[in-house]
Amino acid sequence: MDPIIEDVQWSPFMETGIDVIDSQHMQLLALFNKSVHALSGGIKETAASGLLEALVEYAQYHFREEHALMECSACSRAHVEMHLRAHRDFIDYLVRAQALVADNPAEVVRDALAFLAQWLLQHIVGVDRRMARDMERGPMRESPHGANDDLALDRENQFMEITGRLMDTLARRTFELLTQRQNLLNLQNIYRALTQSGDVLIRARDAQEMCESLCTTLVDNTPFHAVWIGRPDGDGVFRPLAASGAGRTQIYADPPRLGGDPENTSVACRAWRRQEVVACNDTLADPTLARWHAGFADHQWRSVLSLPVLRGGEVWAALTFAAPRRNVFDAQTIELCVRIGSLLGHGLDELDLKARIEALKAKEEKLARHDPLTGLPNRLTLEQHLPLALARARRRGTIVAVGLIDLDNFKRVNDLWGHAAGDLLLRELTSRLQDRMRGAELLARFGGDEFVVVMEELDRARCQAQLSIAARRLHHAVEAPFEVVPEQSVDVGMTMGVALFPVHAEDPEMLVRLADTAMYQSRVRKGDRGLWWGFGDAFSEDPGVR
Repeated sequence: MDPIIEDVQWSPFMETGIDVIDSQHMQLLALFNKSVHALSGGIKETAASGLLEALVEYAQYHFREEHALMECSACSRAHVEMHLRAHRDFIDYLVRAQALVADNPAEVVRDALAFLAQWLLQHIVGVDRRMARDMERGPMRESPHGANDDLALDRENQFMEITGRLMDTLARRTFELLTQRQNLLNLQNIYRALTQSGDVLIRARDAQEMCESLCTTLVDNTPFHAVWIGRPDGDGVFRPLAASGAGRTQIYADPPRLGGDPENTSVACRAWRRQEVVACNDTLADPTLARWHAGFADHQWRSVLSLPVLRGGEVWAALTFAAPRRNVFDAQTIELCVRIGSLLGHGLDELDLKARIEALKAKEEKLARHDPLTGLPNRLTLEQHLPLALARARRRGTIVAVGLIDLDNFKRVNDLWGHAAGDLLLRELTSRLQDRMRGAELLARFGGDEFVVVMEELDRARCQAQLSIAARRLHHAVEAPFEVVPEQSVDVGMTMGVALFPVHAEDPEMLVRLADTAMYQSRVRKGDRGLWWGFGDAFSEDPGVR
């Protein structure tokens, strides 16, 4: 690849006649040419910074040498001041270029060298050669041409002054163009990150994932060195919810605190308190941030911006951006950061809306599948549960019992004390029955004062004994009186009919019907029955043998 800027070759017309100065000029040209060839190979940030640093160090040394020579010569004070101003402008330009090199090293070095090559030629050929002539004249030597020579020197001085001003203007313009171009690139990268942030927020499953993904996206090829999101805990300590980029560890190690002087706290605390955007474009020059200066210097947080993130209309967190250069947060960049914060707030609101909708759906599903009075599964749930229970029994070779329970004397409670008292009794009965249920059993309300219990995993050889134990356990629920009104209790009983799968039927609906028939028959014989439950007259006394 051909060099972007051609090599600057040393030639006799550059000679000043002072060997030490000419030797240093040759070294400076060698540095320029080294930079040119580095650009041809695609320069990286580290190499670009090193080249600019070498130029700064060399220029400082070289200018000190020239200054010392001028102090010992016949150079006029006006020339010395002009010469020194040119030196300062040269170094100032290099320093400003260093501030931009991290974002776009090739562009910065190329434009900087293009300008500095022109500046160097003008300075060597004009300013330094004039200095050499003044030194050659000596402090007491008079011009052989008298007044005409003095007039020529005055004109030359004027020319050099005009040329110097033109070069200063060119330097400022070059720097402005560099800055404008870099700002444009920064804005384009932020726009890209803004677009990607929308996708990230849409895909996130919860607030934590949303914050972490957003922080990671915002430090990928953007002017931001680090991004973090935090909110204060009960003690006023800002706890990071997510952080990405250089220096994020300092946020966890030494988080900001809301307490103390409001004007000597972090920008995140100020944004939280004021509920507005807070920016600092030169953190190391801000005395109110002195506590964090060492960390900012170590991690290159030269510009920092923080803004409040709203969730449900309330300040929920602070979103903070850090950049390695000063003056990053201009009006356009701030506007884009605010849009990112708003996008995060909208994403959180969408999450909350989805959560509310899911909770409402779950509530509606529960209402559709549960009895509103007792909270028990209802007939719909029972109809969905029974086929699954029978399928499990087929695979395992076990028996399923379906028991239909009806309360004795419940109508009298409603007649004497009203339906509110009856409802109170049903809720208390439900609580007692639930306390006596086991893992493989389901209790459902069938309607009115009727309940259904489904018992799984019954063994064929021990089914009768297992049912007897379960029946006694359930009957304990009605052995204590129920208080239906203050200081007024009532006793009720229970009757249960049972049907077995696969002994009595293999169809869920038929099992329920047979259990209902058995319950009815048991109620008919309530006066002379030995048990409060039974299989009815249609069934064998020993269901395990069928």
